[in-house]
Amino acid sequence: MCVEKFVQPYIKAFIEPSEEAQTAAEIPNSSALIPPELDNFTNEVTLYGCGSSDVRKRYTCELEQPELQAAAFIVQYELNKDDTNLDLQTFTQQQLSTLAINAQIHQLCAKEEMLAFAIFLHMTKQDDDFSYHSKLASIILQLSTHNFTFENEWSRLWVTLFQIGDDQLELNAWIDHLHNMIEYTNNHGVSTRSAYLALEQLQLENTKERFGETSEEYVSMRHNFNKIKLENCFFPI
Repeated sequence: MCVEKFVQPYIKAFIEPSEEAQTAAEIPNSSALIPPELDNFTNEVTLYGCGSSDVRKRYTCELEQPELQAAAFIVQYELNKDDTNLDLQTFTQQQLSTLAINAQIHQLCAKEEMLAFAIFLHMTKQDDDFSYHSKLASIILQLSTHNFTFENEWSRLWVTLFQIGDDQLELNAWIDHLHNMIEYTNNHGVSTRSAYLALEQLQLENTKERFGETSEEYVSMRHNFNKIKLENCFFPI
């Protein structure tokens, strides 16, 4: 999956934690969030892949993180309230309107992914101090909206919210790198996709300079970078 290609070499050896990552490490993990009972409540969502090779491969993801379970409960509770009478598509479209995103839901996710996407959108409304995952969701929303403005394409970065688990080192690496992407888009006036590839290329060059062309670190990074480009990771064609 694109998630492993994106973050594993990044974690392994060659990055110093930035101020953003250190700040992220201070965010409390909301492990005490346990959703109450709800008829027909599900902790499973349907997702597709992140790159050209797996974007049409459907799979089921069980929500294990308490903050995602809580968000799933809130979304499903809102849908099942007696006075709501909303279907999932209308509810999710209203979420987009609340976030001032001028797009139709079918442009941003597959029909089968709509519950997962609604949970993702709900997570973006939380304060950054709510959890690692809410901070990650907010950054991904910003980057995806930026790319939609530039290229009329929504990124698949949002799927990673359901894939990366609770590992703090991995979450910090994601948050740190995505902040770098925001900074790059601001400084260079490019799309999120362009910033993503440019930063991966820069990281590859830095790894080569630091460890050498024949080093395990560089060879692994180069292999992953080539796969990222081949599979159009997070921006499938």
